[in-house]
Amino acid sequence: MSLSAQPDNDLCANAIPLCVGEVYDGTTLNATTSGSDPIDCFTPTASVWYSFTTNALGGSVTIDFTDLVFNPDPTFGQTLEAFFFETAGDCDAAPYTPFSDCGSGGVAFNINELILLAPNTTYFVMVNGAIDGALNPAECDFKISISGSAVTFPDPTVTINALD
Repeated sequence: MSLSAQPDNDLCANAIPLCVGEVYDGTTLNATTSGSDPIDCFTPTASVWYSFTTNALGGSVTIDFTDLVFNPDPTFGQTLEAFFFETAGDCDAAPYTPFSDCGSGGVAFNINELILLAPNTTYFVMVNGAIDGALNPAECDFKISISGSAVTFPDPTVTINALD
């Protein structure tokens, strides 16, 4: 891990949109604490943000975290934490409505919806580098991807009617 500026998605207002079929590189390196934990999953320390919008049908979602690489220094945490939620407005604005389980891991893990997601709705994903007994929050490089019926868009269909 090398020293660099804060990640672009260090603030909820700069959440990176997740799309089906894409794998995104993420990091909590140099991330600051932004926002609060609306559902008491964890204490935010080094947070980065993502978002996704459901399709016209809504449904289920799974967000996968893979290829976790932590700063090996024992003064840094070794756990990544995540959950997603909906707000009534901007991503930092209460009230928050939780929609996923509170996921965490030191190796690959995922988070899923607790109830089926509404159609055409934007949700925010908070990813956190945990302190978990260390002096500093986890500095972790990871890959993140999304799948599920709520974010899979059906192939378009075309109907051609021929006149004489």
